[in-house]
Amino acid sequence: MSPSDNTSGIEPIIPRWEWRIFAENPSELQNYFKSLAPLRREKTDQVYFLVPQPDLNLKFRYDQFDLKQLVEINSQGFQKWTPIYKSPIPLGDRDVDKLLGILGMVPQRSHQAGEYIDPVDIFLGNPDIVKVQVEKYREKYRIDGVSCEYAAIKNDTLKLVTIAIEDADPLNISHVKAKLHIKTEENVSYPAALKQSLNYKPAR
Repeated sequence: MSPSDNTSGIEPIIPRWEWRIFAENPSELQNYFKSLAPLRREKTDQVYFLVPQPDLNLKFRYDQFDLKQLVEINSQGFQKWTPIYKSPIPLGDRDVDKLLGILGMVPQRSHQAGEYIDPVDIFLGNPDIVKVQVEKYREKYRIDGVSCEYAAIKNDTLKLVTIAIEDADPLNISHVKAKLHIKTEENVSYPAALKQSLNYKPAR
């Protein structure tokens, strides 16, 4: 599947490289940005959907579905993610079928033409897809023009913190890592961290 084949309603976007790590204790990661003032802070409610494919990151936020695909990992372990599907609610039956098709899923129930479909219920009947609703707090930074963030996500059974560096050029990520004295080569995506924390195992 080409990364751009199923993109819906968005302008062309340059794929971005990402480096990210997670921890359970905020103090393990907050120190990296302690001398910087965040550009902005935000709190949101988001839903991640864990799917069998390790190269897909599906979430629902800002009243729209957002699906990204991992398209490359370079020699330093940085991951390149690109959007392949975005669609605001309400979703029609064709939108649902298209999204499930990208995920390799077969619709488990039929919908009437023009029927409103609640995003919480879209994957009912698909045991391979696990819904994870979280509260997310984010602090956004820029270091030498490169996007960075500190974030914390939680729900009743989950509590994680993460820092990330993102840019269209992986050399800029290496530059910021060195500037922040980050030595670890580990790189963990959101889907991988959530699957590990929640012991996700697809039914099939």
